[in-house]
Amino acid sequence: MRTLFLGFIMISAVASPNWAMAQSYQVAPQATAVTQEPEAATLDNSMIMVAPAQEASPADLSLAEPVDDPETLKARIRQLKDQNLLLAEERDALTVERDALQATINAMMALGGSLVTAYCASDELSRNTAGAEENCDTTGYVCAPVSGLCYDSCEVTDHCARGFVCDVETRKCVPADRKKLEDEDL
Repeated sequence: MRTLFLGFIMISAVASPNWAMAQSYQVAPQATAVTQEPEAATLDNSMIMVAPAQEASPADLSLAEPVDDPETLKARIRQLKDQNLLLAEERDALTVERDALQATINAMMALGGSLVTAYCASDELSRNTAGAEENCDTTGYVCAPVSGLCYDSCEVTDHCARGFVCDVETRKCVPADRKKLEDEDL
């Protein structure tokens, strides 16, 4: 029989046609010895089966040591079950906190919420992050790029929709043909 200690992995294999009996074990990192018995035949890579190594935290190094005492194993199982219960309680508390925070965010982002912001989807359309829209053309104005809302008064004709002009005396957008008639009457 041949035994190889390679870092964290100890590989034992019987040199025989039935190489499937090869086993691997996780051992302490200080093991680096290589031993051979004279009757063992040469071991090639096809005869080695290696189980995936699992990383253990420094607190869990006791898991790498074999324990034959059933009472010690039962105590360890009880300890792990207690840890699982504590972790489940912590997970549940975090889930409740996450849900409360998500509800707060949803309230802020809903129509009328404090985080709802307006923007100009186009010159004629004001939209907000909650999805509400206002067509500025219907009131004779365009969307104000700074506020994201439709203008409700004008200083220049650029604040007015197509077909409207700014009446600087009233600061209102009026239809261009009506303004032309008013100017002719004066």
